[in-house]
Amino acid sequence: MTESLVTGGSGFLGGHLVEALVARGEKVRVLVRPTSKVAHLENLKVELVYGDLNNIQSLRKAIRNIERAYHCAALASDWGTWKSFRNTNLTGVQNLLEAALEAGPATGLALW
Repeated sequence: MTESLVTGGSGFLGGHLVEALVARGEKVRVLVRPTSKVAHLENLKVELVYGDLNNIQSLRKAIRNIERAYHCAALASDWGTWKSFRNTNLTGVQNLLEAALEAGPATGLALW
């Protein structure tokens, strides 16, 4: 059984992706922040891993033993500081890629 990680699974796009993966019979792990609303995910019987794109340790934990990672997390807003956008949309992606590269060679991890 394929095991996938979805970042941003508590959001609109990521939430629909989680639903589709579960419907396909995949085992799904979702990276969520402690402040995320996750009621819709709990009903799907997915594994929730609490962390943040800016916490490399939480990303290493989330991506452990994963075959596919779908990155749907982003800060998409009309308002916010440059630092907030950079931390999520640039540094966060770099952190996820670093964690994936560390885990990938041994597991055959694919990023989507």
